[in-house]
Amino acid sequence: MAQYPFEFRLAFTLRLRGHSLELQQRFTNLSTQSMPFSTGLHPWPHPTSISR
Repeated sequence: MAQYPFEFRLAFTLRLRGHSLELQQRFTNLSTQSMPFSTGLHPWPHPTSISR
């Protein structure tokens, strides 16, 4: 994003392991200065809780 003052790379890896989904995030700072950041994920409803 043009507003963010640091150059960085973000890569997501998703793995399905049995009945579980594994999510890995890798942040790489490409800037010459330290890059403060935080990350968070938002939950989603379980498929059986959604009415069709």
